[in-house]
Amino acid sequence: NWPFLEEVESSFRQWALDEAVRERLITEFRVATDPLQLARLFDILTVGDPRDVLEVTIDRLRDSAEVAAATLVASLAEFMKLDLA
Repeated sequence: NWPFLEEVESSFRQWALDEAVRERLITEFRVATDPLQLARLFDILTVGDPRDVLEVTIDRLRDSAEVAAATLVASLAEFMKLDLA
């Protein structure tokens, strides 16, 4: 409910197109556990070429101990326009 959230996310999407920034964000996505942070990073990182973030998502879902599996599946389903509910 932050009034500048859309502007901040738009800026992050633009920054994520820079390779150095993108690598740092993907590294953060690999280790993040907070559902809100994961969902926002997923949305930001799927702009442009989404392959890297999709690979990380699939790798994380392979781990049976993944604590954020529900968030990752929901983000992946929304990205792929699937109804997995």
